[in-house]
Amino acid sequence: MKNARNIAILVVIALAVVALPGGQTAAGVASAVLSVAIFALLAYFVGRLYRDRRLDVYALGDRDRGIFYAAIVGMQAFCTAETAFFAIKSNAPTAANIANFQTTHNISGISTPSSMTIQFTLPSAITDFLDMMAMPFDSA
Repeated sequence: MKNARNIAILVVIALAVVALPGGQTAAGVASAVLSVAIFALLAYFVGRLYRDRRLDVYALGDRDRGIFYAAIVGMQAFCTAETAFFAIKSNAPTAANIANFQTTHNISGISTPSSMTIQFTLPSAITDFLDMMAMPFDSA
């Protein structure tokens, strides 16, 4: 019964967005506000996590700390490119455009010579790379 009520509420909201004048604009504004709020909460969470765990980061060896910071920089570069790609009106975030983004943008150090192979080119020797890739969260 509760699920039917929740679905009915979603249907009424969807009809209001489609039928009412300015409904799509209001939905766009609400979506933008929600996105900013989610980003702010994520930034707050990352800041708190860093503050709580900064001694753990400093306790890492130089090489591991370098890998950690390089991963952050790489993720930021990827997110910047993705944001710029989808900011173009013709690149609405549809399944086809997401696939297009993935096939036209490369991540340095990662290539796919075939549909069954991923090749990593590391900037320096990382002796525990295979151990890291064998972790459950890396293989999902």
